[in-house]
Amino acid sequence: AFDMMEAVADKTNIDISSLAIRGHDKTLDPLLNEIYEEMPILGKQNFSVGRVNYKSEHGGAIEFFNKNEPDNPTGGPYVELYSDAPTKKGELQDAIKGDMLHHLSYVDPYWKSLRNEYMADRPDNVKAMDRRAYEGSGDKRSYEKWEDVSRADAHIRAGILGYENWKNVPRTERQEEILKTMNLYLRTGKRD
Repeated sequence: AFDMMEAVADKTNIDISSLAIRGHDKTLDPLLNEIYEEMPILGKQNFSVGRVNYKSEHGGAIEFFNKNEPDNPTGGPYVELYSDAPTKKGELQDAIKGDMLHHLSYVDPYWKSLRNEYMADRPDNVKAMDRRAYEGSGDKRSYEKWEDVSRADAHIRAGILGYENWKNVPRTERQEEILKTMNLYLRTGKRD
């Protein structure tokens, strides 16, 4: 649906093995600046990105913390990279961008309204797939909370960043239009 972002083609390795800064790591600023140039809406949010030398207890290689979470070391939107985070520049940038999108749902009513419209338009078979994913996840939150905090953003990340493992998840024409609107908004700030 979308042209893959230039960063995906960038196979430069980023050495993050020596980083172990819980909180903002300024050595990652050049990487963040590239993300902000590509998606200025994200640049308005003042993200911090840090790295730890262990794997996440939640199973991912990267985790977003909103400013109100007790484990957040920064007091602002924070993305933490774990020891198994991607090292190829394009993959790492996409992972960071994907987790940054979580924050927009907290602070940007326009973004959240588009995301909610996208989720409401899911075909029944995708809603059933999401329900099965929740039931198999072992997540302790209610389905509604899980869908709002995790699954909706997963759908949007996959649609905007083109995740291979989501390529066979069907979308309606309206959902494709919403993704185009979201992508334009991220890159230009323009609202449809």
